[in-house]
Amino acid sequence: MKEYLIMTVPVISLILALMVMRRGAIENVAKIEEINDRRQNQFSQEMDKLVRRVTPRVVYCATLADLAREASLLVDEARQHYEDRIAESAKRAASGGNQLEQNPADYRDQDFIAIYGAAALGEHSDTYRKVIHRAMASGIRVRRYVRLLSADELSNRRETVRNDYLHWLGRQLDELSYSPNSYLINNVRAPQWGSANSSLITHIGVLEMKGSGESGLAIYDAPIAAAMRDSLRHELEEAQPKNRPEYTRTLAGSLDEFESLLLELCRTFGVDPLTVSTNLSAGHKVMPPVARGASGSPEED
Repeated sequence: MKEYLIMTVPVISLILALMVMRRGAIENVAKIEEINDRRQNQFSQEMDKLVRRVTPRVVYCATLADLAREASLLVDEARQHYEDRIAESAKRAASGGNQLEQNPADYRDQDFIAIYGAAALGEHSDTYRKVIHRAMASGIRVRRYVRLLSADELSNRRETVRNDYLHWLGRQLDELSYSPNSYLINNVRAPQWGSANSSLITHIGVLEMKGSGESGLAIYDAPIAAAMRDSLRHELEEAQPKNRPEYTRTLAGSLDEFESLLLELCRTFGVDPLTVSTNLSAGHKVMPPVARGASGSPEED
């Protein structure tokens, strides 16, 4: 028995030693993998930074998530650029005792965010919605140019399309109510709601979106962005003023006008306004749908 115990002790010691060595090896491998992962992440981040400095640059967006990511990057960089320029100008003015070289309001026209069409990425991406709200809070004006549908045009659409449109209008009212830097311009020369193309333009690039966000291209180049914006602005300003009403909190009465437009459409098509937007008049009673003739126009009493 004694001899058996003497022989067993070394075996147990060997097993314990092997277990300790194995555990140490596993821990070392895990640490090495962690170090490699950290280095790989740092390398990827640095490469992303380098790539984003290359212009002109084109990024293909194959999914809605890709579009939302590029839109967020474009908007956030516009906001950062705007804030940096104002801070630097204020710093120079404070150190030299002079006034700002340029009024901060003037920067808002240079560091712009313009949306042409009805694409609403904020419906699908919390990140984009937060980024666009942060940009407006900084002072950048976000202008959406779109041709809205009339009641007659809407009457020729399927009920599901009408509901989509009314809820989209409700979200636009929410955005207009949220910030005085949110603008919606109903321009007859702009892409109509439901069209296949939409664009987002900032001072550094353009995001071209197809359909309702199935795919698109992000083009990073300041001269291209400026040229496209100037060309579109010139074309849109060719429309008569009465054919391009502007809605924003900063324009007296325009938000009430937009709300009235939406309420009238809800009344016409028998939709409860409070299901469309919480910013509509509380307690508004839904009126029965307006009788429409064969042509789609309201029938005269």
